[in-house]
Amino acid sequence: MITRRELLVTGSLLAAFGTGKKLQASSLPVPKWRPRFHPPLKEIISRFQYYRNNAQDFVIFRNGTCVPVENGIPDHDAIVAAKLVLKRIISFHPDFQTLPMDDGNFLVTYNQPAFNVILRKTVQSNWGKIERHHLDGLVKDEVIISPAGQNIFNDMGKIGLLGRSYMFMDAQNPRAARIIRKG
Repeated sequence: MITRRELLVTGSLLAAFGTGKKLQASSLPVPKWRPRFHPPLKEIISRFQYYRNNAQDFVIFRNGTCVPVENGIPDHDAIVAAKLVLKRIISFHPDFQTLPMDDGNFLVTYNQPAFNVILRKTVQSNWGKIERHHLDGLVKDEVIISPAGQNIFNDMGKIGLLGRSYMFMDAQNPRAARIIRKG
């Protein structure tokens, strides 16, 4: 979660260097996979509220990436803080972990406070596409070591690469869909 102090400091930096521009794909390595099937945001919001006990404000981006923000901060500040989190993730190696949730869905987590909910029904209805394209979710020359070997993924890893592809899409073109308030 972004603290008020971090928000003020980074808000000043972003004001000096700009916040409205897209992150350029040419300046950061990004995967080529851009899934054409999109997560249903209303369901993503509902699931993420459930996972967080509806106790945290968050910004949801157009491709379903959820970024918790400080409760009660103004909308503009919430969006600035959430964009900063996405920028931090893709500015370094975007490590991820895929967690199975108690409702049968999946939560993709990162080394910064951002999340992608991947619905079981999305996985089931698009499994063939996920199987065919999951390796396109890797950044050029990226190597991820799994228990099965280099760039060999089990189903959870493939689902994680799908979620991470959505996160990259949101980070490259960070357009907030909604700000969700706790309660």
